[in-house]
Amino acid sequence: MGELIELTLLWEAKRLLKTQLHAGGLEAFLSKNGRQWFQIAPEKIEALLVCAQNNVATPPSAKALELARREIRRELIRQVACAMVQTGF
Repeated sequence: MGELIELTLLWEAKRLLKTQLHAGGLEAFLSKNGRQWFQIAPEKIEALLVCAQNNVATPPSAKALELARREIRRELIRQVACAMVQTGF
């Protein structure tokens, strides 16, 4: 039998991600480490998820939180890959 996962957290996290990417660009989610140019900062993903949790009426389950974290990270990886192709990496 399948397991139900509430998707409101994921929807809200994607909405916030889109807003933050539009306002601050991809650099807002990248690490300021000098060794690697395109490293996604996990603490910035967590901050986005905390904001999304605050905007959702019901507290999300651990599965819903993990799903949202994974999907946001995938989207950021896709954005980084596109940026790397555009810059010639």
